[in-house]
Amino acid sequence: ESGRKGSQDHGGQKEDKQKEEEKWKEVDKIINDLHYLWNDLMPEITKKGADMKLSDAFAGSLNSLTTKAGSRDRDKVMAAANRLYSHIPDLFSLYRLKMSPELKRMVYYTRNIVLGSEKDAWEQTGKDMESLEKSWSLLRNTLEEEQKKIGDKLDLSIYELKKVVSEKNGQLAVIKGRIVLNNISGLAESYEKKI
Repeated sequence: ESGRKGSQDHGGQKEDKQKEEEKWKEVDKIINDLHYLWNDLMPEITKKGADMKLSDAFAGSLNSLTTKAGSRDRDKVMAAANRLYSHIPDLFSLYRLKMSPELKRMVYYTRNIVLGSEKDAWEQTGKDMESLEKSWSLLRNTLEEEQKKIGDKLDLSIYELKKVVSEKNGQLAVIKGRIVLNNISGLAESYEKKI
């Protein structure tokens, strides 16, 4: 019987490896698509006056993400993907949108806080917390009356996140960070409704 159980375990491991490899293939496809989308977008943002530094930084981060994906290391890929995302607010600022690029910046800092707290990187996490608060203070003052309720909810969730970050509680920082991300999404939806 133990021989049969051992072969079942082996089959389960093989199935898990196949599922994981399928996920990585999906990641590879998404990254490949990003390269093509970036190629399409470059001429447009150049016309809109994008600095070559921004273009080079985005391209470098995209190349880095591609390389990290080849390592199949989840943490490295998540960090590289978030670094790539850090350029999105600057790209957004090239367009006249009702939604502030600060929202995208807040997503970046919050994700960095979650990723950093998972690795006990508290010094960087503290800096990202300060940056998140600065971005929020800039954005909060621009909210319209109908956005105040979700704004208050976001404000309190950032406050809760700051408390657990100062306590260096990784488990709670991940939970509170996800709540902040959820509230940022709610605020982003309020901008989309205005459009």
